[in-house]
Amino acid sequence: MEVRELVAARRRHLDPAPTVAEVVLRAIEAQYARLPQLVEEALKPQTGSLFTFSAPARTNEVKVQMGLRLTRGQLRTLDEVEQQVGASSRGQLVTLAVRAELGNS
Repeated sequence: MEVRELVAARRRHLDPAPTVAEVVLRAIEAQYARLPQLVEEALKPQTGSLFTFSAPARTNEVKVQMGLRLTRGQLRTLDEVEQQVGASSRGQLVTLAVRAELGNS
């Protein structure tokens, strides 16, 4: 192995890419102040016509369920945030936070 390869391997080992769980938790933390508003907007029915309709489901998106490895403390905090902001589920909380953090809200 060349010196460059060794240095690159060492850097990857010292500074690994964040896990999906880390990305999700950082997004929730970064968007924490906005989460109540994001949840409210997601749950708000569409108005402006004779009938009120719920927001349409996004049918053009592929949905994939994924598991996150969280500690008991992280899971407890996630559940507390879900309750605080009025999210309908952990999944909704995660989706809204990550979309907002990535600029896709």
